Amino acid sequence: MVNVSDSKQARATGLEAVAKHEQELLNTISESKREAERIVSKARGDAESVLEERQKALDAEAARLRSEAAAERESERQALLAQAEERIARVREDAAGRVSGAVDELVALVLPRHTSGGAE
Repeated sequence: MVNVSDSKQARATGLEAVAKHEQELLNTISESKREAERIVSKARGDAESVLEERQKALDAEAARLRSEAAAERESERQALLAQAEERIARVREDAAGRVSGAVDELVALVLPRHTSGGAE
């Protein structure tokens, strides 16, 4: 004969085992959530670090490009200045030659010419 007390005891033991198993599952779920939160937090930190590194690299590249552009502009400016100075030198030489010729013509007009026949 089956004892009612044994049956109740078996059910209670079975329920305790199920409850213990459920608690273990809940603990595993909690642990998994904590681990997932740690992984997500680390991934965010890593992503922020990568973003900062990329921003620094981008800033450095922009600075390099600005520096190269400034150097190129300065080089072009120097070339234009050299061309302008050459033109100015040519204009001065031309003007000096014209002034010299004009002075000679003016002197010829102002000063009397010597003639072999005497005074006029």
